[in-house]
Amino acid sequence: MTFVYPEFLFALAALSIPVIIHLFNFRRFRKVFFTNVRFIQEIKKDTDSKAKLKHLLVLLARLLAIAFIVLAFARPFLPGQQAASNGLSKPVSLFIDNSFSMESVGKNGPLLEDAKQKAKEIIGAYNNDTRFQILSGDFEARHQRLYTKTDALQMLDQIQPSPAMRKLSEIVARQNDALQSSKENGGTTYILSDFQQSMIDMDAVHADSTVKIRFVPFIAKQNKNIAIDSCYFTSPVMQAGKSMELVVIVKNYSEEKAEEIPVKLFINGQQKALSSASIEANSKVELKLSFTPADTGFHNAYVNITDYPVVFDDTYYFSFHLASNAPLLHLYADTASRFIRGVYASEPYFDLHSVKSDQIDFSTLPNQRMLILDALPSISSGMRDELIKYLKAGGSIALFPKLNDDYSSLNQLLSAAGANSIEGVDASATRIDKLNTESPLLNDVFEKIPENLDLPTVSKHVRFSHKTGSGEETLMRLLNGDPFLSHYTVEKGHLYVFAAPLSTEASNFPKHALFVPVMYKMAFLSDREQQLAMTIGQDDVLALNEANVFAEMALHVKKQDGAFDVVPELRTSNGTPRLLLHGQIKESGNYVVYASQAIAALGFNYDRRESVRACLPPDELLASANRAGLKNSALLESDAADFSASVKTTESGTQLWKYCVLLALLFLAIEVLLIRLFNSFAHPKTIKPL
Repeated sequence: MTFVYPEFLFALAALSIPVIIHLFNFRRFRKVFFTNVRFIQEIKKDTDSKAKLKHLLVLLARLLAIAFIVLAFARPFLPGQQAASNGLSKPVSLFIDNSFSMESVGKNGPLLEDAKQKAKEIIGAYNNDTRFQILSGDFEARHQRLYTKTDALQMLDQIQPSPAMRKLSEIVARQNDALQSSKENGGTTYILSDFQQSMIDMDAVHADSTVKIRFVPFIAKQNKNIAIDSCYFTSPVMQAGKSMELVVIVKNYSEEKAEEIPVKLFINGQQKALSSASIEANSKVELKLSFTPADTGFHNAYVNITDYPVVFDDTYYFSFHLASNAPLLHLYADTASRFIRGVYASEPYFDLHSVKSDQIDFSTLPNQRMLILDALPSISSGMRDELIKYLKAGGSIALFPKLNDDYSSLNQLLSAAGANSIEGVDASATRIDKLNTESPLLNDVFEKIPENLDLPTVSKHVRFSHKTGSGEETLMRLLNGDPFLSHYTVEKGHLYVFAAPLSTEASNFPKHALFVPVMYKMAFLSDREQQLAMTIGQDDVLALNEANVFAEMALHVKKQDGAFDVVPELRTSNGTPRLLLHGQIKESGNYVVYASQAIAALGFNYDRRESVRACLPPDELLASANRAGLKNSALLESDAADFSASVKTTESGTQLWKYCVLLALLFLAIEVLLIRLFNSFAHPKTIKPL
């Protein structure tokens, strides 16, 4: 047994007072004379023995009453495994998980409201001089301070559901930082959460050995949830007036099959498609929705289902852009290839410009969908740098080499792009033998590949080195094993390298039936990859199309419904303008980046990790903490009958002062009863004569 205030034990010296009174009888006796006392001697002896017994019992009751009163003031307790004898005065940090998973319903209603109530009970269990940190998943600056009891209770009422989802290691680090700012060493941290498995990274937790960790788990009645996980277009080729197919991934996170869940597609506020999905327990389906956009430009869209009680992941927002045309730049040295002009002239969607390589305006490169390098004999260092910059920013280049003796400048470009270099010219006749029909460029060129496929013949071609790690994807291979068409990914861009120029002397490829679909698909696929959707809290830096953005622009990010408008930070990195949002977007929805007109559309969604309802059971949570070396941790049951009492018991052990008060009152009552009992014996009732 230990005492919170052991100095009160000095008051036990008061036990000497009733002893002194008992030993020294200060009563004055009056003499009474009798003629003969022989007949009362036996009565006197009997009275003296009863009086001594009475005095001893009363003395014992008084001593015990005084002793237990003193002990009550000394606050005795039986220390628990994690107890401390500091009077609950060291700083305390409380993390209240306000992520969307805490909107689930538990035994006492919504988990978040239950957690806030339990946090109030924890605060109430501590002394008035204790300082508290109130921390939520928002990680606001004001959460890093210590507050008084009254202020802490007010902050609890301000906590609302948030899309923020924090790892356990992040939470513990924040709590330790706040406690270390206090003058006191150590303290206690409470983590009130449903402890989803996606937030548990116990091995990454670096706990302070002087800080105690208390896990307070909350358990939902049901872990049912159906969510839209993501979506994507089946084809990268997107044009106005052409049918498009959207694949929507819907997941069922419950133990029961979901029947006929309606899935709706809205584009620019109008419903464009409707379907339904039946999903087996703990599985997913990929649902295809088809629609035909009528207009070019930016399109804001979302896919929606209806599911309760978890609704934050029922809507998935995305956006896409349909260009009115595809600008293509054809660079040549002496004479522009008639095959390039001919292949793109018949399609109005392609806007082809042919320019001599020494007359190029490099400032126009960001506007081009694709560059076609047509048999350039040499490439200057300045042009090489601009082409590599264009590739890394997301552009595409189709390179047709010139058959000559000097490939040094061209090899410098290929080397900078990470491609295989040219070693020389092979003048032996051959033909294309294999096509990579699994690549996006050739996957839909043939409805059905015939057995005896007529493929282009090649009279002359350049040979390439075979550098390991180049990332080469061979799309067309010659009979002798040399590549005829190779593809390289250069950061965000694409480089297509042919082994022969566009001349009938080198091959019949320009006149072959494959030429038109290959060049068309190359131009379509060169549309810079669009990020359909973003995640709040993760995608805070957005790359913009540099052709649409200038440094002096005053940009605004607005929500489509007009309820949100901020001015983001604009920076340029490696020639690419980037939008820095600094966590200002906190609600899912469709957003538009405006200057004088819309220059980008954004679809922001809540983190789908919250959709996974699997939580770590309390016993496994504590076992995991022990395995990670968090020995100074304990588990508090949120559904305990008297939660506040369990907090006190965990922190200070079993409190005994209440029992001391009850025992003191008991012995005082015994003293009164003894006095009355013996007085009734000493003064018997008078029997009246008949």
